[in-house]
Amino acid sequence: MRKYIVLILMICGLNTHAQEYKRNNNWVSGSLAVKFNFNYNPLQFDTFSNLTTAHVTSCISDTNGKFLFYSAGFILLGNDGLYIDNSYKINCKGNDTLFAKHESYIGSYTQMTLILPKKGNQYYVFGVGMSDSVATNYINHTHTEFDLLNYSVVDMDSNNGHGKVIEKNTILADKQHYLNCAMQAVRHGNGKDWWLCKADVREHRFQLYLVKEDTIEGPFYQYIPSTDTVDTYGWFFAQLYFSEDGTRMASSLYGIHKPGHPLNPNRVDLFDFDRCTGTLSYRNHYEVPCDSSTYPNPDLKFGICFSPDGKLVYMGNSFSIYQIDIEDTNQHNAMYITGPDTTYLNFPWYSEMKIAPDGRIYVGTFGVQRPYMSYIAQPN
Repeated sequence: MRKYIVLILMICGLNTHAQEYKRNNNWVSGSLAVKFNFNYNPLQFDTFSNLTTAHVTSCISDTNGKFLFYSAGFILLGNDGLYIDNSYKINCKGNDTLFAKHESYIGSYTQMTLILPKKGNQYYVFGVGMSDSVATNYINHTHTEFDLLNYSVVDMDSNNGHGKVIEKNTILADKQHYLNCAMQAVRHGNGKDWWLCKADVREHRFQLYLVKEDTIEGPFYQYIPSTDTVDTYGWFFAQLYFSEDGTRMASSLYGIHKPGHPLNPNRVDLFDFDRCTGTLSYRNHYEVPCDSSTYPNPDLKFGICFSPDGKLVYMGNSFSIYQIDIEDTNQHNAMYITGPDTTYLNFPWYSEMKIAPDGRIYVGTFGVQRPYMSYIAQPN
């Protein structure tokens, strides 16, 4: 099972109303469920669960900033760190799956689940998973891909406010060939609905779903035009990230292999996004150096994040962080920001990144190696 201290990927990168913005005010991170409470200045921390939660991939608060629940892959846990009723083996096909059993029900991967408001005090929980046939290949180290996209519905008014899963593991797409879990959501231009964007790298496209309070429409396919004359390949630890105003999306799905040249997976693609039509338009791509000689392991990408003003993109590699000026069309304009500030033995490795309500970008750490993390204080 993979374990991380990570920054939680929240419901989306767009906050159209101050009240909705408070849904982002609590994060959960770490092996022992440390809560980041941004309702206070400075933020407060609270260790509220002894359950090893591995890679927490999504969480949500209500419109007043009260923490509700979070996902740890195949289970949901409430604000007291206890199971949400009927959430055991969530994100599974059928009553038992090899993938969930192999991951001990609390393992998960980058952007594996995502929570969106439904209506009232109900919430969608979207998840990417594996059927047994695909999981067999994964467990035997033959081939890794995800073939399911599903959703469940949580009613937080049930069980005296502790919540209950009232609709479980409804399949949106099966028999897929997802090379990673990457998905993200952004508010529709009408200020009410949502666009859910799921990466589909092998088919060289994105799947978009229009998420409404009573129905989910789609998928609507957005094919990615060839952006290079070179070969591209999918990156397992990939992310999708929308800018705060929802008009741009960054993707770390692809790497580049130029014939006769070393592999460079540290690439980020930039798209314009129309929040009314759900249309993605390729804008540019940028490459960040992949250092394979300075560090004990190759300096591979893990996290991407827009600055709050949407003018910069940060790429967090294992040992370094770069800043990219997306208003500059030079595809190699990335500026080195920082790297290990300790010995390599004590350095925790960087992981995913996320803008917080306090305006900082927090940088997760890989492998639950250290009880601390880094942040970018003035990301604009």
